[in-house]
Amino acid sequence: MKKILGAVLAGTLIAGMAFADPAITLNYRTRMNAYEQTKSDLTTENGVWDQDGYGLSQDCFVVDISTDYAGVHMDVDPTNPVTLGNNPSNSTNFYFNDDGGYYGWMKFFKMLTVTAGNFDQRNVDRVNWASTEISLTDQDEAKLGIWKGLVDTNSTITALGTATKTTACTGISTIGFDAGDFASGELAAAVQFDKDALMLRGAIVQTDTAYDTDTGDTTTTTYSGYQLEGAYNIDKVGKLDVMFKAPAKDQTVFGVYFMPTMVEKLEATVGFTYANQGNDDYNKYTGFAIDARAGYQISDALKAVIQANYSSVTPDKKGQFTSGKDAAETGFYVIGGVAYTASDIFTLKCDAGLYFADLDDNDSSDGGENYFKLAPSVKMSAGKGAAVTAGVVYKQHLNTGDTDNTYLEKSAFAIPVIVRVQL
Repeated sequence: MKKILGAVLAGTLIAGMAFADPAITLNYRTRMNAYEQTKSDLTTENGVWDQDGYGLSQDCFVVDISTDYAGVHMDVDPTNPVTLGNNPSNSTNFYFNDDGGYYGWMKFFKMLTVTAGNFDQRNVDRVNWASTEISLTDQDEAKLGIWKGLVDTNSTITALGTATKTTACTGISTIGFDAGDFASGELAAAVQFDKDALMLRGAIVQTDTAYDTDTGDTTTTTYSGYQLEGAYNIDKVGKLDVMFKAPAKDQTVFGVYFMPTMVEKLEATVGFTYANQGNDDYNKYTGFAIDARAGYQISDALKAVIQANYSSVTPDKKGQFTSGKDAAETGFYVIGGVAYTASDIFTLKCDAGLYFADLDDNDSSDGGENYFKLAPSVKMSAGKGAAVTAGVVYKQHLNTGDTDNTYLEKSAFAIPVIVRVQL
C-alpha cells in the first residue's frame, strides 16, 4: 500500500509541476540534549547525548503546487506517521505533518477561497520571535489563550481524583491555548471571503469526540465542530481579529485580539480568550485568559520581545480544586528575550521566564508549580537556512515546600544542541 501511495503521489507531483508553479522546501531539525540533569532532595539524575531530549526530531518536506486559481500543499514528515480522519489504519500509510500537512484550495471571483484537508492557519500574531532554535517565546507554554501550563503543571488540577475530572479540565486548556489558530491541524473544510481590509471565514472541523442527538426514533451523529473568524485591518492603526470555536459538544471558545500598527518597528498583540467545557452536569469548567505581548526592533542587529499572560480556570462544582472551596485556579507568566546579530555567522540570544501556575496559592500544596527559566544560546549559521544552535536551559522551582515528597523536582539543567537545515 505504501508503494502504491508513493507512486500516486509521485505521479501527482510530476503532473502538477507540468501545469503549475511548484515550490519545494525542506526543513529538518535534530534537537538533542548533549547533557541534562534533574535534582530532587534525594536524587540527581544525569543524561548525556539524548538525541531527542530537547524535542523530537522533525523532518518536513514541503511541496506547494499552485496556479492563479487553485493549489495543493503537502507537508510530509517521514519520521512521524499520523492518522487522518477517523480511520486509524491511515496512520500506517500517511506521514503528513499533523500541523497541517495536506490540503487543497481553489479561488472564485478573486475573493472567495475554498480549502479542504488537514491544515492549520493563524491570522493572529503570536509575536513569538525566535532568533535561535532555543527560545522560550516560541514554545507551547507561550501560545495565546488559556495557559496550557496552568493545567499541566498545577497538581490541584491534574490530581483531582478521577480521570474524568482531569480530562474535562484538561479540555479547557486544549481548546483554549491554541485559540488564535484556525482549524489547528485537523481535517477541515473552510470557506474564506477577502475584500479589501475585511476577512471572513468559517469551517467545519473534524472532532475526536463525535456525539449523538436523539429525537424520538431518529439518532443524528455529529462528527465535526464549527469555527468562525473575522478580521478587519484599519490602516496605520491595527488589525482586529475575532474568533469563535465550537469544537465538540458543550465546548466553546471565544477570542478577540488586536494587533496595533501605529508604532514603527513595534510588533504587538493584546487579546482576551474565553473557553467553556461542560460535557456533563458535574464536570463543568470555564476559563479565560488575557494576553499582552510585544517585540521591538531596537536596531538592525538588536531586538527584544516580552510576553505576558494571565489565565484562570473555574470549576462549576464546589470543592473541585480545593476542599470546601469553589475558587478558581489562576496562573501568570512573563517571558522576555533579547537577541543580537553579531555577524552573518553568529547570533546571540538570552531568554528568561517567570511562571506561576499556582498564583493564588489557595491550597495546601507547594509542589513546585511556580518556577523560573533561563535560556542563553548562540546560533552559528553556515548560510541562509542552515545553522547549529547551542545553549543552556536552567529551570528552578520556587515553591517546593511539600516535605512529604522527597522526589519532587527542585531544579533542572540542560545543554541543548539543535541542528537545522531549511532550504
